[in-house]
Amino acid sequence: MKDGGVQSFIDEKTGDISFDGGSDNRRNVSARSASRKFYISRDKSNLYSWKSRMTSANGTNIFYLRNDNSDEDLYIEEIFCFSDAKCDFDVKWVTGTPTGTTVTGINWNKNNGKTISVTALNSGVTGLTGDGDIIDIEVPAGTRQSYDFDGSLILGDGDAITITTDAIANVSINIIGGFE
Repeated sequence: MKDGGVQSFIDEKTGDISFDGGSDNRRNVSARSASRKFYISRDKSNLYSWKSRMTSANGTNIFYLRNDNSDEDLYIEEIFCFSDAKCDFDVKWVTGTPTGTTVTGINWNKNNGKTISVTALNSGVTGLTGDGDIIDIEVPAGTRQSYDFDGSLILGDGDAITITTDAIANVSINIIGGFE
């Protein structure tokens, strides 16, 4: 309703009728948005990264990540891959009882004191059975490529992925994900 050039509206906090308006009789508002990673880190203190560097062999599982949290899903935001030789990184669903070297996740909101419930392994992970290919990330020699899942790769309780390579190369993996 317009009343003397001023727009009336119901204030959502108080329920009262309020008046607002600029010189053109429009409500003055502003908004700001940020990435999902920002909100998971700031509001939930629940954004992590897992990083691994190694020499890979053709067809080896170079990284394994399983969500062991029964209360929250793990949303993979982005995976970064580097190789000093041309290499394909395959991200796959897997099952099994893996062995490998433990990788500790780093919380992006450092001072929160939260701990995570995941299994993250590297260095020639064994004991896995493939359960479906998700995506292939091609990396030219000496470069880094990433795939932005934007939270669309979701690991529920007990769900696991592995990353394999098709070359003998010095590689690096960085996975970013958050719990909600």
